[in-house]
Amino acid sequence: MIRVPTLRRLAAGFALLAFVAAPAAAETASVDGFRSARFDMTEEQLRAAIAADFKISPVQILKQVHKVDRTTILSIKVPDLLPESGTAQVNYKLGYKSKKLIQIDVIWGAAVDPKVTPQSLGIVIVNLRQYLQERGFDKEKVLLNATTPQANIVLLFRAQDDKSRVVALLGQFKLDAKAEKGKQLLLDQPEAVIVSYVLDPKAPDVFKIEKGKF
Repeated sequence: MIRVPTLRRLAAGFALLAFVAAPAAAETASVDGFRSARFDMTEEQLRAAIAADFKISPVQILKQVHKVDRTTILSIKVPDLLPESGTAQVNYKLGYKSKKLIQIDVIWGAAVDPKVTPQSLGIVIVNLRQYLQERGFDKEKVLLNATTPQANIVLLFRAQDDKSRVVALLGQFKLDAKAEKGKQLLLDQPEAVIVSYVLDPKAPDVFKIEKGKF
């Protein structure tokens, strides 16, 4: 499993984004979840959706509670989720208070599959970016190729639907600190790829100390 700090760095790509317009689309897309998993599903409903999508047994679903935000995460590993892409990890996050599905992260990288190569990750990026761009999101709510607070992470695609739900594609790339400025990020050497579906990025259902409670 990818370590929580890595996921947190990738998730930080949702913030501080520069706007780049995407091509106009014929119809507006929506972000409802991933495959049969839909936002606001309970854990029982989610487990049934996972089993239907990937034909896996309950023992193959890893359950853990995030120590910081106290959300519940169900994780599975899926070989060749995309053709010849290696094994991906899919994390389903249930909200701290609601106990319902609020986010899905699909991750490729050496921390998930040690056999994955930069070439296969590059193909994943190309295929997913094309797929997402063709979904039909409102061009005014789409970002492309934006920088993030982490120098080695690029927000490759981000779109928001009419209900403010978000899908984002991020890439983590090799960084050559010794190279001259402007050439340190090696875009031909991706190290990880993540696509996230998020119910409410502005007010996620996670644990936090409420005002006046401390």
